[in-house]
Amino acid sequence: MTFCRTSCISFNYTINNSPLEPGNIFKDLGVLMDPKLCFTPHIKSIVCSASRTLGFIKRWAKEFNDPYATKLLFVSIVRPILEYASIVWCPRYNCYIECIESVQKQFLLFCLRNLNWDPNIPLPAYKSRLKLINLPTLESRRIMLNVSFVLSLLNGNTSCEFLLQKMNFSIPIRPSRNFMFFKLEYFMQNYLNFDPFRASLVDFNNHYSALDFHMTSFSIKRSILSALNN
Repeated sequence: MTFCRTSCISFNYTINNSPLEPGNIFKDLGVLMDPKLCFTPHIKSIVCSASRTLGFIKRWAKEFNDPYATKLLFVSIVRPILEYASIVWCPRYNCYIECIESVQKQFLLFCLRNLNWDPNIPLPAYKSRLKLINLPTLESRRIMLNVSFVLSLLNGNTSCEFLLQKMNFSIPIRPSRNFMFFKLEYFMQNYLNFDPFRASLVDFNNHYSALDFHMTSFSIKRSILSALNN
């Protein structure tokens, strides 16, 4: 397997000296990999799968009057589809972020249908509607998962020598207000800047100042979500 400068993956497989034609997309541990590692096929796949599952919930939960009961179905069945292995494929372009978020927006309209929104009055902002049933945005949850993963590596709860070696800690000569925990190289190409692990380190740099390393994992996750959704 080779990784070329155009960020494409090429394979040369043979059986009995007969070359095999490489596939453009393959699945590895449940994540669809494409030649350019942009994960567009994977995002489209999970959005379709989550939308179908949401349709099932709508059909069987239409008699529910308690929005929290419906919320429990969503966070237990639908949301895991949209978050599985998100550290690997976490999108950085708004078009993909909005595509994933649209599933939760559809659920929100269904869950709060009994509020009888006035069609002549614009709906409250998306984040305001989420606060009615204490739900965070899906984007904020992906950021939280990225930060939690990096913190797990630092604490030794996740063992991966390869990733630890890729961490370049900042050692400032003097105190700085703009201090970043990790020193990161900037690239001209987006596919390098959006490398999954580098993106996780960027998220950690953006939120590490609000973290208390002595807090429990649950408390840290709740703190990050609270900061991102206020």
